[in-house]
Amino acid sequence: MRILQVTPKFLPSIGGVETHVFELSKHLSLLGAEVKILTTNILSYKTMQKVYPSETEGVIRVRGFKVLPLPEGIGIVAPGMLKYLAYNCDIVHLHGYGSFPTFLAPFFRKAGKRVVITTHSDEGLPSIRKKIFDIIAPKFSIVHASRIIALSNHEKRVLERLGINRQKIVVVPNGIEPGLLNLSHSVSTGRKRVLYVGRINFRQKGLDIMLLALKRLVGKFRDLEFELVGPPEEIDLLMSYSRKLGLEKIVKYHGVVNREKLIHLMTHSDLLVLPSRFEPFGIVVLEAMAVGLPVVAASVGGIPEIVRNGVDGLLFPRGDMEALAAQIERVLTDSLLASKLASNAKERARSFTWPKIATHVMTVYKQLS
Repeated sequence: MRILQVTPKFLPSIGGVETHVFELSKHLSLLGAEVKILTTNILSYKTMQKVYPSETEGVIRVRGFKVLPLPEGIGIVAPGMLKYLAYNCDIVHLHGYGSFPTFLAPFFRKAGKRVVITTHSDEGLPSIRKKIFDIIAPKFSIVHASRIIALSNHEKRVLERLGINRQKIVVVPNGIEPGLLNLSHSVSTGRKRVLYVGRINFRQKGLDIMLLALKRLVGKFRDLEFELVGPPEEIDLLMSYSRKLGLEKIVKYHGVVNREKLIHLMTHSDLLVLPSRFEPFGIVVLEAMAVGLPVVAASVGGIPEIVRNGVDGLLFPRGDMEALAAQIERVLTDSLLASKLASNAKERARSFTWPKIATHVMTVYKQLS
């Protein structure tokens, strides 16, 4: 089976969609599929960092252009993708609701292709602009797919509210590399290390709430340290707010790190926190669970479908700084609870390995054959 994966950005760009497309493509190839990835030369929407357009083995990069000042790359277009409408493949799999690739759906359908879309979406924060976008965008994009893959049942419900035929929607979650399950978590000694992995972004990722929670805890834990990994979108704002709250001595930003360094941080921290205001899925939560790192996460998007509160992680209501602080404190002070959460989480993560996910996606493709 020949598959064309189309995504707005790809590695070495950092993000959940990029990781998803890479891992899915790799494991579909292991199942015998012939996979090609069509993407742009853009690495960062925030800085508009780019690489040269190129075609290497497995990856085709075309020029991306910013035409509208919209968030999350929605204002990016890549006209060069149009010449691949006649690409010889069995399935075209587009990624990202609202991004340029999904607006190619009607064109690929007209070219006789079978189209699958994974939306990687959440309801986001309410606004008039978002409401108008949700009325208009689906009519020119996702309604033209033969199948739509939602990462969670939550995302499926969001798509249904957008008017998408529920018979078209299939729920297939994100995954993790099976090798992570073989790693052991070492409880850190000395400082209490709280880890965050993701874009340094306040509006979506809730880092302002995180810093306020730490302000409440810093007096209780003299050895507290907050370590962050991820693209530096708003790192100046983070550092400025940290200084304002008197937290600059406990905040340590590692930048974008390689896989080996990330795994080291995960296996040597006390817990991972994901304080997002909205989040389609959160692969990093699954990765932390797989290595046995206790997780505290906001109860948003698809996260409650991964983390069962009090069983294999702790959840807190969106934007509730006091509840977040309380859940972090529970993990840092109750070693038996932390051990139970870590053990259960590791077992839970076994259901989300990429070989299983890729097999499920391949089944979706074959149903369209």
